[in-house]
Parts: sequence; structure tokens; C-alpha cells
Amino acid sequence: MTDTPLLDADVRPPADLDLVVLGGGGHVGLPLSLAFARAGLRVGIFDTMLTPERAFGGRRILVAGGAGPVGGVLTPRPVEAGARVTVLDDLFTGRAETIPTGAQPVQVSVTDQAPVRGLVGEHPFVFYMAACNIVASTQSPHDDFETNIGGTLNVLRGIEAAAKWFVDDGFARVGSRG
Repeated sequence: MTDTPLLDADVRPPADLDLVVLGGGGHVGLPLSLAFARAGLRVGIFDTMLTPERAFGGRRILVAGGAGPVGGVLTPRPVEAGARVTVLDDLFTGRAETIPTGAQPVQVSVTDQAPVRGLVGEHPFVFYMAACNIVASTQSPHDDFETNIGGTLNVLRGIEAAAKWFVDDGFARVGSRG
């Protein structure tokens, strides 16, 4: 991995990369980066140690699930850093009052293909925090699958079509080149 570039937020990833791993130098991200590289992918590592202002100031960011328990904590940070943030949330679990002033709320489900793909296409960065909560998941496994699997796939297909950065709420943040 000595030839794996460390990318700066102000620099567009080289077109010859297959994958950009956000947080790819961490205890989870580094093994993930190495695994992708061993599989033959050309991997770049995004420098996540940048200040929020430098990383996100002035950028358009979509936060799917941005009014929920995880997204609601994340969303104020890029807004405070000067990003133009759109919060995509159906408010099933999320609360409208969680969305900070300065963020644009869009009340739609991640399962709604056309609006989701349109929003993904308009935002260079996508944070994915949307999920069905445990109560809804146990009461309706079908709805859980539709939201947690189908919704995630819907967002990922939009990202794939638009070749955008993607940040999930797992330990390793994996993104498509863009």
C-alpha cells in the first residue's frame, strides 16, 4: 500500500482509482483498505483528520437519516462548518426539531427511488445514517428489510450512478470515487 495516495479534501480523487476509503488509515479502515488493494482494486485513502471547516466548508452534503438519533448528532457539525446540508428523513424515527437551522429538510424515505437519486445526484458528499429502529424492525421484518436493505441499496445505486463520495455510520467509511 505504499503507492496508495492519501487524499486531501480539496483534491478530487484521481480518475484511475477504483475506490476511496474514508478513514482508511484507522484500526478498521486500514485492514479494509489492504483487503481491497489485495483484491486488485486501486485504492486511495481520504485524509479524515482534516478540520470540518476545511473538509466540508461550502460543500453540498446530503445526510440520509439526518433527523434520527445518529444523524441528528452528526448533522449540526457540517452545518457549523459552513456546508450546505440537506437532510433526507421520513421522520419515522427522526424528529424535525433535531434538524439544525441552516439545513434544508426533505421529508422522504430512502426507499423512494426518484427523489433519493435526484438528491444524491445534487450532493458531492452523502452521509448515510438512515435505518429502521429496533422496535419497527421486530414488529415488521418486511419494512425493516425494505428500509435497511432496500433503502441502502437505493442510495448506493444513486451514488454509483453519480460517482459520489459516500460515508456510512460503520467503523470504516467507504466511498466511491468521484
